[in-house]
Amino acid sequence: MQAMRGELKLILEDGAKVDRLPDGMPFHQTCTAYWNQLPFYGVSRFFPSEQSCIDRVRDVRWPAGPCCLRCGSAVLTWVASRCLFQCADCRHQFSVKTDTVLHRSRLPLRTWFLATEIVIESYRFISSRDYVTAKHLGRTFGISYETAWRLRQTVLNDLKRRDSLLAAVVCTGPHPY
Repeated sequence: MQAMRGELKLILEDGAKVDRLPDGMPFHQTCTAYWNQLPFYGVSRFFPSEQSCIDRVRDVRWPAGPCCLRCGSAVLTWVASRCLFQCADCRHQFSVKTDTVLHRSRLPLRTWFLATEIVIESYRFISSRDYVTAKHLGRTFGISYETAWRLRQTVLNDLKRRDSLLAAVVCTGPHPY
C-alpha cells in the first residue's frame, strides 16, 4: 500500500522544525505544533467548498496521483455523481475516505476539517479550561450530540497519532509571521 501522507513540516514550541512528532510529546505541545501549521486565514477560507476538501485529501493520500486500493492500478475514472473513483481494471470503487479515519462517515469533509481546526485551537494550551465539548461541536455544525461526540473523539484520537491524516490535510504550512 502507498504512503498515505504528504509532507508536513512541524514547528515545535522551541522553534525546531521536524518531519514527525517525537514519541511521548504532551498533547498540548502536539496541538501547538499543528496550530503553527494551520492556514493563516482559517480553514473555512482556505477550504471554501467540499470539493476543495476532497482535492486536499486526495493530494495528501496520493501525492503521485490516486491508484486503486485493491489492485494498485493508476487507471481510474471519476464517478462525479457519487464522488468515487472506479478502477478501470478491477472495477473496484472507492472514495478519498476509504480506509481512513473518515471511512463510512456521512459528515461532509468540510465539517471534519473545521472540527479539526476547532480541536487543535482548543487543546493548544496546557492550562486551558475551555476544551471543546461535543455539545459545542453539535451546536456549531447543527448535528446531534452523539454525532458530535463521535466527531470529537475521532479527531482527538487521530491527532494523537504520529501519522494523523486530519492534521496532514488541515495543516497547510507555517504562518507567515
